[in-house]
Amino acid sequence: MSIDAKSIDASQLMWKPLIFDLAIVQDRVEFDRMMKGDKVWQVHDQIERQVRDLIEARNPQTISTDGRDRKLRNSLTELMNGRSFEEYGRWVYYPWTGHMVHLLPPVEFRELRFDRNRNKITALEQTKLGHMTVGIIGLSVGNSVALTLTLEGLYGCIKLADFDELELSNMNRVRAGTHEIGLPKTVITA
Repeated sequence: MSIDAKSIDASQLMWKPLIFDLAIVQDRVEFDRMMKGDKVWQVHDQIERQVRDLIEARNPQTISTDGRDRKLRNSLTELMNGRSFEEYGRWVYYPWTGHMVHLLPPVEFRELRFDRNRNKITALEQTKLGHMTVGIIGLSVGNSVALTLTLEGLYGCIKLADFDELELSNMNRVRAGTHEIGLPKTVITA
């Protein structure tokens, strides 16, 4: 999904990350422009670790007592398919923190992110849940419900509804900081 950051109003960027696929020329140009600018405050690139973890999750037998063996290297070559680590996956910019984070491609990200759910629900159940839409109305206590569902990957799309803004008096139920007083609860939860 390519987004031209120059054409987006700053208020639209408050809660929405920008996603860059460096195999797409327009994304590469915008990514390079952002990296040269002053909006990216920190780069977090742990893609090699994520790739290794993905390979090991798919093939536990690739782990050997004397380090990484030939099976691991062969799996790595196959997965990367001639791409460099920089080009593999997606780069995600979070405007509200200034972080640029390098992540696995979407399918592999979801696979690894929810790999440990395998002892709670089957792969088929995980896939089925991944296509469902969940609605949460009221984001005081609902904020915690949304967080838990998100951490477990138990939906494909989530719709948040609350017409209220964060106030100091409801911070005992909402995971937020005092610097977020006055923001819509939907934005805070998102």
